[in-house]
Amino acid sequence: MKKYIYSLLISLMFLGCTSKSVVMPMENGVFSMSKSAPTGFTPLGVIKNDAFEEINERAKRENKVVQIVSVNEVPAGFGRWPQVEIRFKLLTQEEAKINKNNQKEVKTSYVHDAKGNRTDSKVSVSVDNSLEQYKKLEQLGKLREKGVLTQVEFENEKKKILGN
Repeated sequence: MKKYIYSLLISLMFLGCTSKSVVMPMENGVFSMSKSAPTGFTPLGVIKNDAFEEINERAKRENKVVQIVSVNEVPAGFGRWPQVEIRFKLLTQEEAKINKNNQKEVKTSYVHDAKGNRTDSKVSVSVDNSLEQYKKLEQLGKLREKGVLTQVEFENEKKKILGN
């Protein structure tokens, strides 16, 4: 009987070390990875680390660079397994160079229960849209070169994109 209990406990320990993940495409080239543990025994940090490793492996396979958009962590609680959701973009090397210094702010927010215990936390990284502006300006330049847009039309559209 003791052997049965020990083998069950060991199985549960190993089961707690594994987790499942799902990657879904969102809009504007953003992907969302949700990763959760099958039990409440897996530490949140392990799940988060595994998720970042999976994201980096995917980027390496596609020869791209990862840009983290946001991270949402949900710790284990009664009837709730720990989970993490990471939203990210996969950029080419050129896009990464353009976007290198565009991070504006990092926000961390916490949710507490009635007793003051932390129940949820969220880290958000806001990035400005200069890469999208660059792509639009590049397209406008090509249209001007082909003669589709006049110089005046090009300048007007450029002002709209840059917000001038």
